[in-house]
Amino acid sequence: MSIQPGPGYTFTSSSLGTNLNIEQPWSEWNGGAGVCPLQIYNLRYDSTAEVYYINVSPGMVNNLGVTDHDDNPLTDLPPPDIQVFEDGLDETTTTNYVYVVCQPAGAPDYTYPDPDLPPYITIKTDLQTDDDETAFFLIGIVQGSTDTETDIDTLHTFNYKGCGSLWSQRFKCGSGGANYWWSGV
Repeated sequence: MSIQPGPGYTFTSSSLGTNLNIEQPWSEWNGGAGVCPLQIYNLRYDSTAEVYYINVSPGMVNNLGVTDHDDNPLTDLPPPDIQVFEDGLDETTTTNYVYVVCQPAGAPDYTYPDPDLPPYITIKTDLQTDDDETAFFLIGIVQGSTDTETDIDTLHTFNYKGCGSLWSQRFKCGSGGANYWWSGV
């Protein structure tokens, strides 16, 4: 019988015999199976704080680790809670936009993204537009509403970014506005 390597298993062979390895090639972290970099997960209501939170899985932009808006790395354990729906929820559906934000360093070299201000997550109540000082990348949205009679929340998470971290470039020439390009890595 011949053993061939395939998805989910590998084997090694030596003069001492053959070893079949059916374990995963890396261990899972607390985000659980299938969580990709910069993925929104765990949308929930915290009754103690009386606010809604999400978590975002760790990821990078241009090899810089993304943080929450308070400069806490997304790699912290437990992961930082990021507040959404700051004005609470009612019977109408509320949408929050979840962005990764990058900003350039100042003159004279305008390094992008600024290594002293790492990329961070921000929550907005409307769509954002890039400008000379800020690049926005929409990674997803969260939506919620509350049935006022039953006090039951309906919460939805929509992830828009594929599985991988990001690379971004900034181009500004003359007096025109800056242009930004994003790609998955």
